[in-house]
Order: sequence, then structure tokens, then C-alpha cells
Amino acid sequence: MFLIYPLSEKQKVVLRLLEDKNAQRLKRYVKSLKKQGVNCLDICFQNEKRLFFVLDALKGIDIDLSIDTHNRYLLKSALKRANFVFINSSYPARENLKFYFRLANEYRTCLVILSVHKREVAIDVRARKSLIDTIVKESEEFSFPQNRLFIDVVILPYRYYPEYMYVPLLLASYIRKHFPDIRTLAGLDNFTYKEPSNLLKKMYYLLLAPAIDACITTDFFL
Repeated sequence: MFLIYPLSEKQKVVLRLLEDKNAQRLKRYVKSLKKQGVNCLDICFQNEKRLFFVLDALKGIDIDLSIDTHNRYLLKSALKRANFVFINSSYPARENLKFYFRLANEYRTCLVILSVHKREVAIDVRARKSLIDTIVKESEEFSFPQNRLFIDVVILPYRYYPEYMYVPLLLASYIRKHFPDIRTLAGLDNFTYKEPSNLLKKMYYLLLAPAIDACITTDFFL
């Protein structure tokens, strides 16, 4: 399992390091994450100075990087400044897909795309399968290699849809059957949004693990 850890300025430990501008402590923190099995950092920053401070601090550390921002200027600036393996920023609206496929081709990165664009679609398996088909069609138009495409099959907070826990599993199975070169990803922290216990996340991971290739989580139970 490819484990991606979200690194955000909203996290208290990260915020303290940013406020102190302590690059060495940030490096030690990231190295400790790597020792615990983290393969990649999903860097979620909207502040340019803070983002660039983190990117400069991480130079020389052998860990993959993912950039997660919907600010197009910031995204392009970050891609010019560091070597990223993933762009994790794309909502599947048609105009967004064109922009992100071009960008991912230009920088030869993998691309993570959500399999939902609005809440009412989250529980509609047929609509989400149709959306996946659209994503695949767009990727073919841009000659984007399917083995560099990750589709996030979750985006389904349990607290809103407890009776639809099976949906991401169906989507992952659909992708594996019809598009075997495309890889699947699960944002487990999105799934357990505002849930007080990690037990649900652990149980859901065990359910999804056979069907997914990567997951984004702040926990190390994997």
C-alpha cells in the first residue's frame, strides 16, 4: 500500500514549525513520518511563503511529494520549484480536467482526480461510473498514460452517508475491471471527517485495502 500523508498548515504541529520558521525541526518531523512508513507527503498549503518555506526545507529528503492546491498560480509556481510525483488538485469539471492533464503532461507527474464533483452525486453509483468514464475519455484525448492516473474513489463522509459505505468499493472494483492500468486511491481522512474515533477508519481501510493502490491518511495503522 502506497501511504500518502497530508501535510497541512491546519495541523497544530506543522503550524508551530511554520511560525518558528524552524527548517531543521520540520526536516526531523518529516523523517520521522518516513520511518513510520509514509511514502509521500500531500502538501496542502494556500499561503505562498509557507509553501515555499516547506519545499525548501524538504530539499535533500528522499520522499515523494504531492502538491494539493486549487490556486493555479500557486500550483504552477510550486511545480517550477520542486520535483513532484503527484498533482492532487483536480475536480472533474471538463475545463479543469483539460488544465490538469496538460499540466501533468508538461511536468510528467501522476494526477489524482476525484470521482465526484458535488455531494448529491456521491451516493449515485451510476453517475460516478459515468464520471469515471468521462475522466478516462479525457485522459485518452491528451494521450495521458493511464498508469499515471489515480482516481480517488471515496469523497463520501460517513457522517452524511452511513448507509452508502459500499459505494467506494464498487467504484474501485469497476475501475480495476474496466481500466486495469488506472490506479485507485482512498482519502480516508475525508471519509471519517469529524468522526471522533479512528476505529471506523481502521475498519474501512480493511474493507477497501484489497481494491485500492494508495491511501491518504494521517494514521499509521496500515
